[in-house]
Amino acid sequence: MNTMQPWEFEKMALETGWKAVADTGVAKRGVDYTKLEHFSKELKQAVSFMWLFLLQKEVGQ
Repeated sequence: MNTMQPWEFEKMALETGWKAVADTGVAKRGVDYTKLEHFSKELKQAVSFMWLFLLQKEVGQ
C-alpha cells in the first residue's frame, strides 16, 4: 500500500524533472466538487478517493 499523499507525489514529481500537464480528482461517494470550488487544491485532494495526474518529462533536465 502506498501512503503517499497527492500533494507529496506532485512535489516529488516536480522536483525530479516532471511537468504537471493536468490533474483531476475522483470524488468519494457523497462528495460534490461543485460545492468545494472555494477549497484549495490540497483540501480537494484530501476529500478525494484518489487524484490523477498527467505528467510530462521535461527535456534537458
